[in-house]
Amino acid sequence: MVVDERAGTTIDRRSFLRKSTAVGSGVFAAALIGSLSPGLLRIEGNASGLSPDGHGAHDGHGGHGGHDDKPHGHGFSGSKLERLNLSPLSLDGVQTRLGILSDAHICDYDLTALGKLTAAWETLAWAAPGISAHFLLGDVTLNGTESEMDLFATQTAETLMACYATVPTTHLLMGNHDWLGCGQTQFESYFAGHDRAQYFASKQDTVELVGGATIIKLNGSGVDCAERDMMDYTVAYDFLAAALEETTAHRPDDAILVMAHEPPMNRGLLGEYECGYYGQGTSLDMVELMTRYPQLRLFSGHIHNPLDMPETINTDLGFTSVYTSTVGSCLFVRGELVGKQDTDSQGLVLDIMEDGRLVLHRLIFNSREYLGQPVEL
Repeated sequence: MVVDERAGTTIDRRSFLRKSTAVGSGVFAAALIGSLSPGLLRIEGNASGLSPDGHGAHDGHGGHGGHDDKPHGHGFSGSKLERLNLSPLSLDGVQTRLGILSDAHICDYDLTALGKLTAAWETLAWAAPGISAHFLLGDVTLNGTESEMDLFATQTAETLMACYATVPTTHLLMGNHDWLGCGQTQFESYFAGHDRAQYFASKQDTVELVGGATIIKLNGSGVDCAERDMMDYTVAYDFLAAALEETTAHRPDDAILVMAHEPPMNRGLLGEYECGYYGQGTSLDMVELMTRYPQLRLFSGHIHNPLDMPETINTDLGFTSVYTSTVGSCLFVRGELVGKQDTDSQGLVLDIMEDGRLVLHRLIFNSREYLGQPVEL
């Protein structure tokens, strides 16, 4: 339960998230949005095309194809971020670098979330040179409306265009909040038809090959989202089974990353309202299916956890599961609101190393700093 400071009443987590993206939008949103031109923290272009560590800019992987097997620099030489002592991550030994965010909760009556997401894109561009692709794991919007999707797509495209010589593709997954206003076909069609469509990949239930990783984008049915915010992933059981089998047969050395919005039930960590339905204990048990692949890592959002929680990375279900916090909304721990709703913003950078290791970097975007030391998955 959450105390709503505006009304002085106690409301549940689901109602709180639907009412707004954050409690105090005024000062923070004004400070962020007022400085966008179009980027929040302008990174000036460098004619040499070199990033701070001397790597060259990426030549060709915008849109849905053309990814190289090696990461490249972002093509910028200076930023206000330098004065915040946020040193760019090294590219030494990195084969593929991914930015992983979730729960943007963009809405058109409170621009707090949009400001936080914009700051996150720009922080990633500086802190993590050579990103091959971004993944936003659901709840792109608060209500699933076209106006919210347009606000997200337009501002994201403008920001990334200002930050990159060649814009990495942003892969979008649906979350329970997106399902509130549109179905899968509408979601996919909207971003595919946007005037900046080349920067987004919105098709659900797909397999993406990025460098040394096979990335499975897993969507579920949103039929129960209006009542319980619970997505049913068993509709994609056959897709997941086939994708895992084919990947191990044809790309056996790849890291396998499954991306979804809602995690499966883990009774040691989550309540029922915080998980999706993965058919555990039935003939469509997707958790049991994933335990057959020790190289699999599941990334999921939805629970808005602070990244300093030890449970953020766990193996309790028989495979490694990573929760991705929230970039645009507010932080919760087991259903209780924590932190500062109007400023908290967190996310991940995943490095797939040439030697096969997976190294995770945790970022706090509002304070623009790394959280702890890198973690090997």
